[in-house]
Amino acid sequence: MKKTIFVLALVLAILAGGYMLITPAAAQSHADICQANYDQCIKGCDGATSCSNQCQVNKDGCNGQGQ
Repeated sequence: MKKTIFVLALVLAILAGGYMLITPAAAQSHADICQANYDQCIKGCDGATSCSNQCQVNKDGCNGQGQ
């Protein structure tokens, strides 16, 4: 349980700072930014299913904001 909470906190921290960790938004489309955040999130999950599922939820939400 503690590992899951830690992983989710890590994912949220990564996503909160995600826009600063990738190239400027002006150089990429919104979909590219969402994908880059997703890729970074998945990398941080290290195979944890609940974490990777949350990455997909976040990506879907991100893509929905770009419309």
